[in-house]
Amino acid sequence: MDFNTPKSDTNSIYLVGYSLGGMVGLHAAALDNRIKGVASISGFMPFRGDIGGEGGRGGVERWSKLYQLQPRLGFFIGSEEKIPYDYDDVLGEIVGRGGEVLVYAPLRDRVNSATDVEECVKSVVDEDNNIELVMLDDINSLNDAVHESVNGWLARKTQH
Repeated sequence: MDFNTPKSDTNSIYLVGYSLGGMVGLHAAALDNRIKGVASISGFMPFRGDIGGEGGRGGVERWSKLYQLQPRLGFFIGSEEKIPYDYDDVLGEIVGRGGEVLVYAPLRDRVNSATDVEECVKSVVDEDNNIELVMLDDINSLNDAVHESVNGWLARKTQH
């Protein structure tokens, strides 16, 4: 049995994630420089603005207690402004090394505040235009329009 695998073309590794998958994709791309880009669809709400109970979102408590994906965030419930990193850092890490990001933030997302996501994305310094924000008057869903938008972005980014 041959366990040798071909080397990956790091110019072609792109992740696409919806909701929690968008959040995980961003973290993976920030931590693994083999990933060239990520499309995050309704994938995040900045931690420091994710206050429990606000608009039924659940705050960072959902990541620390409900889903137990980032348990240490529980230390910051009620003190979210002290969370040591946020999505501006995650996005900045990706585009800072030349990675590419598409953030799809529907205006009528019941889980993530489109305004907070927009402020976060706009705060990231990106001289090479490697980050793109799409905000449509839509709900949090993975519908045909989202598929077309993401597929178009991927096609533009992966043409060799």
